[in-house]
Amino acid sequence: MTLSSASSSDLVSELRDLLDRLGWTQRMFGDWLGTQTGRTYGASYLSALVNGRRPVPPLLLVALRALVAAAITARPEPPALVAFRPIPLVEANRLLEAWEHPHGRCRRPVRSDAHALMVGGEVAAVTVTSGLITPPAGGLFWREDAVELARLCVAPGRQALTRVALRLWREAVFPVWGRPVAVSYSDAEVGHDGGLYRHDGWTRLDRRLSSGPDSRTRRRASRDRTLWWWAPGGLPDYARLALSAVA
Repeated sequence: MTLSSASSSDLVSELRDLLDRLGWTQRMFGDWLGTQTGRTYGASYLSALVNGRRPVPPLLLVALRALVAAAITARPEPPALVAFRPIPLVEANRLLEAWEHPHGRCRRPVRSDAHALMVGGEVAAVTVTSGLITPPAGGLFWREDAVELARLCVAPGRQALTRVALRLWREAVFPVWGRPVAVSYSDAEVGHDGGLYRHDGWTRLDRRLSSGPDSRTRRRASRDRTLWWWAPGGLPDYARLALSAVA
């Protein structure tokens, strides 16, 4: 619809819409109009214009359209309500320490990637993904076939987002590594019984595991650690045969 073909009611409707989009009151509209024309406009004139009792000059709408377009262009993009994005590993490690993750920073001599779950522009959870260091994981999965969710930690007061962060990691980060198996560990000594993985559909490796000293405390890691695995496309043949042999 062009201004020349618009009816008077259409022009009034657009005037109101433009004023709403600018967030202007009638008085603000009058102040702006006065600066453009060098005249003073009273409340009765403005009311008659906005309510269709006076004709709306088409050039007025052209000017207001330009203001709205400029305001939209200049307006900063608001942060996404929810986002899951890569972050530097050093930033993830800082948060792991600040949020007191039981195992602290992730410092491994292999590739490690970090991601953050953002809610309202604030970091609510972090994950760290790493290749395996000493194969095979759990005595079963070899380095070229598996990737580890080495850290998952939520900000204080954000515990309800733990499952959300795990599912996002499983669906968005794990596939990027191009390996058939994801592994992670639960540790009963630090209050992590593995229910998080169980509810997300992971499978428990039915054996207790021991490991080297913790990189932060230098103490021996818990002997009650349990390995969990996720393999949506199926296990490698050697792992499947090994598991069937002890079933």
